[in-house]
Amino acid sequence: IDERPNYEHVTDIERTPDAGFLIASYTEYDPDIILVKLDSFGQKEWTRKISYKVGTSSWSKEPHLLVEPNGSILVCATTISNVFGHTPKLVFWNISPFGIVIDSILSESMDLKSLFRSKTGNIIAAGNTYICQNQGFDCNEQRSIFILDSTFNLALDITLPWPYNHSSSNP
Repeated sequence: IDERPNYEHVTDIERTPDAGFLIASYTEYDPDIILVKLDSFGQKEWTRKISYKVGTSSWSKEPHLLVEPNGSILVCATTISNVFGHTPKLVFWNISPFGIVIDSILSESMDLKSLFRSKTGNIIAAGNTYICQNQGFDCNEQRSIFILDSTFNLALDITLPWPYNHSSSNP
């Protein structure tokens, strides 16, 4: 969608208040997330690259979008870095309707699969969490739902154990 090489993954498309669309994507070989804003006729209004750099090696993947009624945008993605011992973390970006990053916040440990806002205004993130030992190479996977308040602090954690262990000793 942005004249880029192969392997671009579109992960979310949301309607905007002006009847346009916002598209979120990432590539396998680039640490940045690409946002593309289209008008109501499908014409590109703007393209933005955003990223969250931590340490010497970090990348963001599978971005999800929440578009607010006023046009502001909340982007959430999984960020992996050598600083975290390869444990995925959630990162949130607050973005203006014109694609300007206002701020970013690093949050809970999760490999994000779904994101939405509840009727009460809480942010609900669902995905996989990992309890890792041995520098992140011996991990137990769990299914989790995080409910975050408006400042991205964890309000409730619902975690279900998953019967599969990702350790190197498990076939």
